[in-house]
Amino acid sequence: MTSPRFRFASARSRQLLVLGICIAACASTGCAPASAPGPSPEPNPAEERSPATAEEVYQSYIDATNAIDLSDPETFTAVAEFTSAGLYAGLLESWTDGHENQRVIGGKAVVAYFRVMEVGFNHAVSAAACLDMSDITYVDRNGVSLIAEGSSRFLASAVDFIWLDGELLLNSQKVDPIDHCPAAYRTATPVAPAPGAPDTPMPDAPSREQGEICLSSPDDHTICGGW
Repeated sequence: MTSPRFRFASARSRQLLVLGICIAACASTGCAPASAPGPSPEPNPAEERSPATAEEVYQSYIDATNAIDLSDPETFTAVAEFTSAGLYAGLLESWTDGHENQRVIGGKAVVAYFRVMEVGFNHAVSAAACLDMSDITYVDRNGVSLIAEGSSRFLASAVDFIWLDGELLLNSQKVDPIDHCPAAYRTATPVAPAPGAPDTPMPDAPSREQGEICLSSPDDHTICGGW
């Protein structure tokens, strides 16, 4: 499932890509174009839904990942609900490559640690997460594992989120192998300080077309794919 955008100098680096790609997939089915909606009534402030937290968005993204089936490209689409269009485009390229090469992902990634580190300009959110990948399998068309024996089964992930049209979206992720995840620290930190998240980003804020995946190899080489 390795995208041709990425070139690694070692098998260990390639293994990082395998693990990193395993954390992206599909969850809900709200990405297909819907029929044109009628006029929406003015929202009642008392009935407005609380904004999603970064943790909720990230957990939904991982749940989506766990639902992907490389043999069925239709399952690739739902993750777009939780990501910027740019990030999704890069992930889609990788999944399509895996589909064409008849590769198979199995098992589930588990979010073992999540903590909001910063809420910055335009309410953009930076967070630290750790994934337990112990249950993940990834094999080629002949059933041969593409995960190197003895490789780390945990990933530390630095993730960034942006607001767009009132939604919090995962915009980039950088993953590194780690021996184990930190002690559990799950938090539901609100990411929209009063008076709330803007409905549209400020003029120089990130757009949904931006996005990036970065994968760092053990020899301190960081490979980023931006779209």
